[in-house]
Amino acid sequence: MKKSKEKEIRFNSQIPEYAFLSAFYPGPFIAPLGKAFVLFPNREAYYQAHKTKDKVFRAKIVNQMDPRRSKYFGSAKSGCPIVEGFDPKRADIMREAIRYQMTQQPLLRRMLNLTNKAKLIEEAPWDDYFGTGRDGKGKNVHGKLLMEFRDKFTDSDLGPYLIDYPKV
Repeated sequence: MKKSKEKEIRFNSQIPEYAFLSAFYPGPFIAPLGKAFVLFPNREAYYQAHKTKDKVFRAKIVNQMDPRRSKYFGSAKSGCPIVEGFDPKRADIMREAIRYQMTQQPLLRRMLNLTNKAKLIEEAPWDDYFGTGRDGKGKNVHGKLLMEFRDKFTDSDLGPYLIDYPKV
């Protein structure tokens, strides 16, 4: 008996049907950054803002409507001082970004759930950690984190993952 091939969904911000899976996709959410709660326009801004403690760069990152600009301001190319020891935290920070966005954006969460059991693959030749990399053998961490969230939480099963807002 032949094993059936599992369905794959390849995504990035340039593939219209599945652009909503991209960290660049607009889907604002509120999450903590340091001691403050911040409105992030997308997951990319959240991720990049956690690369630095510099308040000027954090403001530049968070206030960009174009996620490519957020990515630029969170890079060493822009002069952004990157926090020492950031790399080992990359997956956890993206996991948090997915959790905050998906718990606050029910439509995006529903669309993610509609991917069912498909394998999600970030088609990103420029990124061999979060995506496929040049040779197609990248770690696909972003796709794996989205599948982890999808498989763990249904639309009605979010419980403690809803954000705790400060008491006023």
